[in-house]
Amino acid sequence: MLGASGKRPLHVLLGCNADDQTGHVVTVYEPDPSLWEDGFRKRRKR
Repeated sequence: MLGASGKRPLHVLLGCNADDQTGHVVTVYEPDPSLWEDGFRKRRKR
């Protein structure tokens, strides 16, 4: 999931348990602009 805190982009990795239909935040990180295309939705090709 892509979100933002002010102007800082944040990637949120979520997990879902289908058995009891709960969701869990696994990690949240600020993506490195050099690794992502504009908009932070797609990784740059190496």
